[in-house]
Amino acid sequence: MALSLSFNRVSGPRAIAFCWWLLIAAGIGLRVTASVFSQGFVHADEHQQYLEVAQGIVYGPWVKFWEHERGVRNYLYPGCLALLLWLLEKVGISDPVHQETATRALMSLSVFASISLLARDWLRQGRFAAAFCLLSLAALSPDVIYMSIRTLSETAAMIPLALSMYFFQRRPFLTGLLLGTMFAVRFQTAFFTLGFLALSLYDDWSAAKWTNGATWKITAGLILSLSLMGFIDRVTWGRWFHSPIEAFRANITEGVAASFGTSRWDKHLEWTALLFAEAVPLFGFILLVLGLFYERRFALVASIFLFGHSAIGHKEYRFLWPILPIGLAVFSAGFESACAFLRSRFWKAAFVALLTCCLVKGSWSRLGHLDWNPEPSRASSLALAKVGRRADVTGVAVYNIPSAACGNYFYLRRNVPLVFQYGDDPSVLTCEPLWPQGKINYVIARTEDATLFLEMQLEEMDIVHDLGIYRLASSHSR
Repeated sequence: MALSLSFNRVSGPRAIAFCWWLLIAAGIGLRVTASVFSQGFVHADEHQQYLEVAQGIVYGPWVKFWEHERGVRNYLYPGCLALLLWLLEKVGISDPVHQETATRALMSLSVFASISLLARDWLRQGRFAAAFCLLSLAALSPDVIYMSIRTLSETAAMIPLALSMYFFQRRPFLTGLLLGTMFAVRFQTAFFTLGFLALSLYDDWSAAKWTNGATWKITAGLILSLSLMGFIDRVTWGRWFHSPIEAFRANITEGVAASFGTSRWDKHLEWTALLFAEAVPLFGFILLVLGLFYERRFALVASIFLFGHSAIGHKEYRFLWPILPIGLAVFSAGFESACAFLRSRFWKAAFVALLTCCLVKGSWSRLGHLDWNPEPSRASSLALAKVGRRADVTGVAVYNIPSAACGNYFYLRRNVPLVFQYGDDPSVLTCEPLWPQGKINYVIARTEDATLFLEMQLEEMDIVHDLGIYRLASSHSR
């Protein structure tokens, strides 16, 4: 049966159309729900490198971390986030909590739409099993949803990667533009670019199209987007391509990345195998390996990225996130090949039913392992947002919570002093030069430390999860 699908109209059996749009609706609903109820950030970079910088561009004050002191980040991605915040402000969404929710939802929906485009293409090609498997995983997997609502560069890189997979043989110039954009968002994705160029060179060699092949068009698009990235660096950092050069110098030459910890070379492979084994018990690793053969072109791109990261000493689980669209595509191709191998309708139905049970079991297990509301970032962010809404705030001190795990000015959204103090004795707060000047009149601290503030005459104003909001008595704030 020939199947065709478009975003405007689905032709074919009604049951197929109904199931397809039901998955689309479920994917949208779950992402919006997760964006509303999942607060805080899973890694400091998610906030301090992107959201904090974006709000600084739009609203003014922001906490600057070492990456933006040295200029190891290109301003393309924070600039896009800043544009989004500005647009949200224009339509009346100015509260930082609501802006964060909207940003995460739009990020997640963009990732979902990009992967859905691949699934739609497979359906139009008649690859029914692969298309529905890919869409189902993208729509319903807790891990996919969890990754996609984050504002990390790893998440943002998924969008141009998935679109590059879709446009690779259709619009090579656009593919080059997307690959350059992906690099500007996250420099480590250069490994993907090498993979796509290798595939394109092979295709041109096979078709004997050296002079007018797709490689030249991809390269032209890549040069154009990289030139734009270099121009942004020239405007913001004062030197063409400052950010990738400085990032390489800091993280590789000087070993700054390795100072945060190193792992053995196969750690990323181990994490990948364990994730699929837990997310899809019994079948995860088998279908993944099977899919590597049937979707070997994109598997090559993924392997270059994976082994390139394996050669770098500092490893984190989130570094694997950009590979998600390829991983889902490879697994879906493995599922398709397994279905093709089973000739009998009975065995196909039994296999699908068993795999569905394994996916449900794996999803339930993964759902419990994911930290949807990490602390102290959630509590500190919401507490700062509450303080920022108070008209009498003149300055805020955050006690025993590091700035890297705090919501900072994105949530405070007031042009007032924001200081951080650490220690077992809260009197360190009085050592802050702004304290005796009366410029600090609110303190955010863990409720377990409340007894330490008795002698400081701090009035408890609110409790946000395990953090208290305290106001300095007016007689002490003069």
